[in-house]
Amino acid sequence: MIPHYKAGTLRFLAQSTATRSPNLPEVPTFQEVGIKDLAIELWQGAFVPTRTPPAITARLHAEMGKALADAAIRDGLLRSAMEPIGGSTDHFAQLVRADTEKYARLARELKIKE
Repeated sequence: MIPHYKAGTLRFLAQSTATRSPNLPEVPTFQEVGIKDLAIELWQGAFVPTRTPPAITARLHAEMGKALADAAIRDGLLRSAMEPIGGSTDHFAQLVRADTEKYARLARELKIKE
């Protein structure tokens, strides 16, 4: 969608993140256009089985960090409106837990069942 937006054939009204994307600084957030308390952060990550040896987990983390540091990969992600962030495995685990709790609460409040 970014190429269409940059070409002027598509207009973005707002972005779902809590802060403006550095890739689209001119596009306001939901909060800025008056939709309060709505922020949807999308993320991607890799999961391994619980009993994966720490050395393998550390190697996977290091290799993914290298990939995210590669200019071609970073540029490709940014063109797709994805911001490569990286971080520690503990931070990722906290993010997954927080989102799981948030969406479970939302499902309960909206009475969403399987």
